[in-house]
Amino acid sequence: MRKRRFVLNTFTSLGYQLATIICGLILPNLILKAYGTEVNGLINSITQFLRVVCLSEFGITAVIQSSLYEPLSTKDNKRISEILTSSDSFFRKIALFLFIYVLVLCFLYPYLIKTSFDKVYVVALILILSFNSLAQYLFAFTNSQLLSADQRSYIVSSSDIIATITNTILCAIEINAGLGIHVVKLTTAIVYLIKPIITHYYVRKHYNVNRHTKYTTEPIKQKWNGVSQHIAYYIFTSTDVIVLTVFSTLSNVSIYSVYVLVLNGLKSLSSLFEHGIRSLMGEIWAKKEKDQLVRYFNTYEWFLFALSVFIFGCASTLIVPFVQVYTRNVYDANYYVPLFGLFITLAYLIQNVRSPYHTLIQSVGHYKETQLSYILSAFINIVISVAMVYKYGLIGVAIGTLIAGMIETVWQATYLYKEILNKSIILFLKLFMTYGLQFYICFIVARLVKLHDFTYISWIKMAIPVALIWLVGTFCVSFIFFKENIEIIKSVLKKK
Repeated sequence: MRKRRFVLNTFTSLGYQLATIICGLILPNLILKAYGTEVNGLINSITQFLRVVCLSEFGITAVIQSSLYEPLSTKDNKRISEILTSSDSFFRKIALFLFIYVLVLCFLYPYLIKTSFDKVYVVALILILSFNSLAQYLFAFTNSQLLSADQRSYIVSSSDIIATITNTILCAIEINAGLGIHVVKLTTAIVYLIKPIITHYYVRKHYNVNRHTKYTTEPIKQKWNGVSQHIAYYIFTSTDVIVLTVFSTLSNVSIYSVYVLVLNGLKSLSSLFEHGIRSLMGEIWAKKEKDQLVRYFNTYEWFLFALSVFIFGCASTLIVPFVQVYTRNVYDANYYVPLFGLFITLAYLIQNVRSPYHTLIQSVGHYKETQLSYILSAFINIVISVAMVYKYGLIGVAIGTLIAGMIETVWQATYLYKEILNKSIILFLKLFMTYGLQFYICFIVARLVKLHDFTYISWIKMAIPVALIWLVGTFCVSFIFFKENIEIIKSVLKKK
C-alpha cells in the first residue's frame, strides 16, 4: 500500500510540477510584455514580502505532518483530532497576524520602494495578493497536511493542477483583453479557492475526526521550533529580493525574478519525490525500521545529487540564452547578466542537494536541534548580500546566497549522519567531490555550444547537445562511483 501511494503521489506531484513550470513561464511573460518590467518587479517584490507569514512548506505544517505519522499508523482518531484542532487554532492566529501585517505593509511598503506608481495602485495590489494567503490559512493548510502525512498528497496535487491550469487560461484571456493587473491578480486569488474546497470535502468524507476536540497538553510538539526554523528559512530565501528592493531598483528585482522563475521551476521538478519521501520516511521512523530508513535515504540522497547536477548543470549553460530568448521583446531593462546567471544557478544547485537532509530532519521531527543552522545561514546571507549589493548588484546577492547555502548544507548533512543515521559522513563527501568535479568539466565542455539566434527553436537546438553532454557526464560518474545505488534502483523497478 505504501509503495502504491508513493507512486501515485509521485506522478501527481510530477503533473503539478510540470503544470507549474509551463504555466509559470507563460503568465510572467505575458505580464512582462503587457505591463512592463516595473510592474513585474513590483509584483515579485510584494509577493516576497508576503512570504514572511507563508508557512506552507517550511514552518508549522512540517511539524504537523511529523506529529501525525504515529497516530495515523496506529489509527488513533482521538490523537489525530487533537492535532487537527490545535492546527486549526494555530492557523487562525496566523491569519489574524497576516491581516495585521498586511495593514502595516500597506502603510510602510510604498515608502520603501522607488517607483512611478502612486500609493493607491501599490496598496490595492498588496491587498489583492494577500487575499489568497488568508484563505489558505483559514481553510486549507490543516487538511493538506493531514492528507500529505497519510500519503494522500495526490488529492492536494490534483487540486493544485486544476487551479493552476484554470488560472493560467483565465488570466491569459484577461491580459489579451487589455484588463488591468489588479483584475488579473484578483482572478488568481479567486481561482485558488479551488484547493481548500476540494481538500475540505475529501477530509470530511473520508476521515472520522472531531475538529473541536478538547486537549490538556499540546499535541503538536516543537511547534514554535518549526516556526522559528521557518522564519530563518524565509529570511534566507527572501534576502535577495528584499535587499534589491531596499538598496537597488524594481528593475533589478524583475531581472532577478525572471532568472529564478526558471530555477524555481527546475527545483520543483527535481523535488517531485520530496512530499512522498517525507511521509514515507516519517512512517518508517515511527515504526522504528532503522535499516529500511538508512537504505531508502542513501538511495534518495545519491539520486537527488545526480539529478540535481544534471538539471542545474544544464541550467548553468542554458539559463542565460533562455532569458535572452524569453525577454527578446522587452526593451526597458538589460536581462543579459551571465555571471549572475551562473552564481544564482550554483546557489540553487546547493539548495537542491540539501533537500534530502532537510527532508529527513523534518520527517523525524528534529526541529529544535537543527534550527541554529537555519538562523546562521540566514544571518550570513544578509551580511554578505548587503555588503556586496552596492558594488556588485545582482551578482553580490547571488554570491551571498551561494555561500550561505554551502554552510547550511554541510551543517545539516553532518548533523543527520551523526545524530540520526549514526553513519560516517564519507558518503556525503564522496558525492560532493565526484559530482563537483563532473560539474566543472561538463560546464567547460558545454560552453562550446553557442546560441545562434534569439528564437525558441534555436534555443532547443542548443539545448539538445548541452543536455547530452551533462547526461553522459552524470551517467559516467554514477556508473563508476555509485554502481551499487543504480543496482538498488534496478531491483526496485524489477519488483514493481
